[in-house]
Amino acid sequence: MFVSCYCVPFGSNEKFTVMRLLFVLLLYVFIVLPGRAQSLSYTHYGVKEGLPGNVVYCAAQDHRGFMWFGTDKGLVRFDGRQFQVFGVKDGLPDPEVLNLFEDSYHRLWISCFSQQICYIKNGQFFTNKNNSLLEKVNFKTAASEFSEDKDGNVWVAGRDKFAYIFKSDTIQRAEFSYPVARVEQIGNLVTGISMKYLMQNFKVIYAYKPDDEKTLFVSSATIGDQTLIALTTKLLLIDYKNGFFSKKDSFVQLGGRVFADHKGHFWVPAPKGVTCFDNNRQDLSNPVTYLPTKKINAVFEDQHGNMWFCTSGDGIYSLSMGKAVSFNLLNGLNDNNIHTLSHDNKGYILSGDNSGNIYEVINSKIQKIALETTISSNRIRQIISTTDNSRWIATDLGLFQNKGNLTYKIKNNRLSGLKSILLKNDTLWFANHADLSFLKKGEDHFLQYAKRRTTVLCKDAEDIIWAGGMADLCNQRDHFQFNWGDKFPDLKKHIIAIHSAGPGKIWVVTPESGLLLLDVKAGAVTRVQHINQYLEHPIENIAALYCETNANANIWLATNSGVYGINAINWNVVHYDHEDGLADDDVNTVLVIHDTLWAGTVAGLSYLPLTYSGDRTNFSSYITEIRYQLNNQTIVCNLLDTLPNIHRIVLPSGAAMATLNFAGLDYRNPGSIRYQCITTKLLPSFGWWTRQNLYTFISNGFRNPSDTIYTESNKLNFGISPPSGSYQIKITAIMRDFYSNKPDQWTVVMHPRWYNTVWVDLFIWLSVAAAFLVILYSRTYYRKLNIAVSDLQLQALQSQINPHFVGNSINAIQQFFFPPNPLAASIYIDLFTSLLRRTIFLSEKHFNTFEEELSYDTDYLEMMKLRFGDRFHYEVTGADTIPPEMPFPSMLLQPILENATIHGLAPDGASKLSLQFSLINDKFQCLVIDNGIGYNAAIVNRKEHKSKGLDLLLKKVKAFNQLYSMRLSLEVKDRTDFSADRGTCAFITYYPKKIKRQPRILRY
Repeated sequence: MFVSCYCVPFGSNEKFTVMRLLFVLLLYVFIVLPGRAQSLSYTHYGVKEGLPGNVVYCAAQDHRGFMWFGTDKGLVRFDGRQFQVFGVKDGLPDPEVLNLFEDSYHRLWISCFSQQICYIKNGQFFTNKNNSLLEKVNFKTAASEFSEDKDGNVWVAGRDKFAYIFKSDTIQRAEFSYPVARVEQIGNLVTGISMKYLMQNFKVIYAYKPDDEKTLFVSSATIGDQTLIALTTKLLLIDYKNGFFSKKDSFVQLGGRVFADHKGHFWVPAPKGVTCFDNNRQDLSNPVTYLPTKKINAVFEDQHGNMWFCTSGDGIYSLSMGKAVSFNLLNGLNDNNIHTLSHDNKGYILSGDNSGNIYEVINSKIQKIALETTISSNRIRQIISTTDNSRWIATDLGLFQNKGNLTYKIKNNRLSGLKSILLKNDTLWFANHADLSFLKKGEDHFLQYAKRRTTVLCKDAEDIIWAGGMADLCNQRDHFQFNWGDKFPDLKKHIIAIHSAGPGKIWVVTPESGLLLLDVKAGAVTRVQHINQYLEHPIENIAALYCETNANANIWLATNSGVYGINAINWNVVHYDHEDGLADDDVNTVLVIHDTLWAGTVAGLSYLPLTYSGDRTNFSSYITEIRYQLNNQTIVCNLLDTLPNIHRIVLPSGAAMATLNFAGLDYRNPGSIRYQCITTKLLPSFGWWTRQNLYTFISNGFRNPSDTIYTESNKLNFGISPPSGSYQIKITAIMRDFYSNKPDQWTVVMHPRWYNTVWVDLFIWLSVAAAFLVILYSRTYYRKLNIAVSDLQLQALQSQINPHFVGNSINAIQQFFFPPNPLAASIYIDLFTSLLRRTIFLSEKHFNTFEEELSYDTDYLEMMKLRFGDRFHYEVTGADTIPPEMPFPSMLLQPILENATIHGLAPDGASKLSLQFSLINDKFQCLVIDNGIGYNAAIVNRKEHKSKGLDLLLKKVKAFNQLYSMRLSLEVKDRTDFSADRGTCAFITYYPKKIKRQPRILRY
C-alpha cells in the first residue's frame, strides 16, 4: 500500500554509541561492499530533465498510471518523458509537497508544508477555500498521513489525538488516546499508530516503547498481518494474530520512512542509501543497500515493479528490474573497453578487453584469467572454447591456450598480429595481416595455406571456410583464389564481420553497405541482398555480428548507437542502448545466451534479460495535451484534465500549428517506447462541411480514410496550416514489440473559417446560377418575343400574299370575254376557285407536304398555261426524287411562280419556265428559271428597286428562319450575270431535317 514519504535527520538530539558506530561499519562491510560485484543501471531525473527542484519528498502513482512527485518547488506529474509542474497558480496551497496518496475514488491527496491538506481530481484542486469538508481539517503539524480502510474511507492523521475520516461527501473526527502518526488497517480493525503505542477502537492495546524513552519520529508499513514500525532508533516488526500484537523481529534504525513492495519486502531509507530486506520470510534478514551514496527521502514501487527513489538534493532515481546490469572498473574489470565475447560448454561467459585481460562471468561474478603478458595494448581479438574445456585466445601479440588454471602462449612468429581464428573439426585456422594458416590437432607446426591478408573467418552450412579481408571475400572451395568482390562490387569492401545464416546463406557486414545477406551454393555467391532496404531506419556503423542458432533466427548487431536485434523472417527491429541500462551506447561486441543479451561496450560489460515476467501489454497509452497557435499566442489544452470523459475537442477557426502530445505509461524502458498513430478523417458536422471534406469523403467511396504511421516521437504535428475537418486519432504505445492493451482515442475537430465552408460556396454558386438564369430568362423572353413577332409577321405576310394572288387571277379572267371564250373561261374559273379554296386552307399552315405543294403549284401552272396558251410552256423535273411527306414552306413557291409567269414572259416567242427539284446531302434545292426579259430589265422597266411581292417573300424567309432555324434561303438573279441566256433564276434551299419549332410564349 502507499505510504508517506517525509523524513527527519537521522539521530536528532541523540549521540551514537560505540556499538552503533561499530554496527554501521559492519553494515557497510556486509551490505554495501558485496553490492560492488555488479552495477545496477538506474535512470536519473533531475532539474535538467524537467523537475522543478532536486529535493523530492514523496511519490505516488494514480489509477491511470501517471507518476506523481512532491518536491520543494511544486507538485509534478510524469508520463515517462515529460514533467508537468503544478504550483500555487494552479490551485496548490503551498509549493512544498510532503506526502501523496490516491484513494479508490481517484482523488490524489496532498499534504503541504503549510499544514494544509488538499486533493486533486480531474485536474481541479480542492482546498479549504473551495471545499467545505476540507475547511474542517486543522492540524498543528505539517506532515499529514493518508490511508484508506476496506470500506473506502480515507483516514488523515496529523500527529494529534484525533484523525479525520472522509466518507464520500461527509467528514468525521475520531479521537484517540494518544497522538497518532498514522492509521493502518491491521486485521479487520483500524489501528492507530503513535510514537509508543498501537491503538484499536481508539484505545491502547500494545506498547512497543517505554514511557520514559523519547521518540521523535515514527513511520509504518503493513504487509498482511505484519507491520514494520520505524522509530528514531530502531525498527520493530510487529505480528498480529487473533487480535493480539507481538514483536517478531527488530533491527537498528537506518533512517526514515518505510515502504512495503508487492513481493513482501520492507524498504527503509538509511543515512546513506536505502536498505531492502531481500527475503521471502517477511522478516528483517538479508539487508541489501541501494544507492549507498545518496540521501533517500522515500521509496515507491509502481504497478510494473519499478522502484522509485526520492532523494534530498539529487532528484529521482528509477530502477527497473528488467534493466541491464553492468561490470566496470569499480567491480572487477581492469579495463572498461570490452572487445570480444564468447561462451564455453558450461555456459560461462568469456570476455576480453582492450588491455589483454580475460574475464569469466560465473553466477554474476567476475573472475580473471591471467595471460603471460604485461603489455597493456594487447587487445583480445577472439576466444574459442573446445569440447575438452580448453580455450584458444587470439590477441594482438599472438595465440594463447587456457585449460583449467593454466594459460600459456603458443610460440610462433606467424601468430603475431592475429585478426581471427576458426576451429573446423580438428583443425584450427589462423588469419593475420600476412597470410592464412592452420594447425592440425596433434601436430606442433603450422602450415601456410594462402598468402592473403585476412581479417575475419567463418564457415557456412556446407562446412566451407570463408575469409574476408580489406577488399575481398574468398572461400576454401578454390583455395581462396577468386575474389567474389570482382563479381559483386558490394563485397569488394572492408569485410568487418561474416557469419553463417543457415543453409545457403551467409551474413556479411561492410562499412559502406551495412548488413548484407548472401545466397551461396558450393562456394559460389549467387545473390547479394541489402538488409537496410527492408528496414524502416537503416542500421549503420556495425562493429560486430552475432546470429542465434535457434528457430528465432535473430541477428544481433553491435553499433556505436547500441545493440540492434533483427528478425530475419519479418525484419522487425528491436533496439537497446544506455536507456535500457547498457554501460554505453558504443558497443564493440554482442552475444545472446539463454534469452540474455551480453554487450561489450567501451564503458564495461553489460547483460540484459530479454524475457520479462508478467503481461508486457498491460500499460496505458494517453493523448495528454494539444497545443496550437491562435492570434500569435500559444494555447495549451491539457486533455487529461479538461475533457476526461468526452474525448472530443474543437479547435477555433484560424488555429495553426496544432500538435498532439501523447505518452505510453511503461516506465521499464521509457526511451524505447514508440507509437502507432491511426488517423481517420471523418466527415465533420453538417454545418462545417468544406469542398475538400466532401471530395475526400466521396473519392473514398463514402468511407472515412485512415492513415497509420509509426513514430518514436511522442508528438503528432498537423502542420503549419492544418486542413479543416474532423480527425479521429488513435494512439497505441509500443514497448519493443508489445502493443499497449489500453490505447487512447480522441476526435480533434478543426473548424474552417465561415467563408471556407461549402455553404458559402453554395450560396455564391446559387447566386451566380440565379443571375445566370435571370439573364438567360431575359434573353429567352426577348427571343421568344421576337419569334412570336416573326410568327405574327409571317401570318400577316401570308394574308398579304393571298389578295395579291386573287387580284392577279381575277384580272386574268377579263381576257376570256374579249373575244368571248366561254369554255376556256369556265375551265379557268374552275381551276381558280379550286386554287382559291386550297390557298385559303394552305394559308393557315406554315408547312405543307411536298406532295401537296407540288399539286398546288402544278394546278397554278396549268391555270397560267390556260391563260397564255401557246405563249407559255413549263416543265417540272426531279420531283420524283423528293419524299412526298417532306415538309415544304407553305405559300413560298407560288409567288415566285407567279412573278415568273406574269413578269417573266418572253418579249418575243414562247415563254418557258423550268421548275427543278433536288435533295443532296439532306439539303433541299428548288430552281425556278424563265426566259423573260430578265430580273435587271424588269426592275428598270418598273422603275422600282424591288417588287412588293419579292419583298414580302424575303420577309417571309426571314420569319421562317426565326421560327424554325431551317436555314431557308431565297436568291433571285438575272441569268445574264452568270450565263449568256436571258431570263431570271430563283433559287430556294433549306434543310428539312433541321426544321425545329422554336418555343413561343406569346399568342395574339
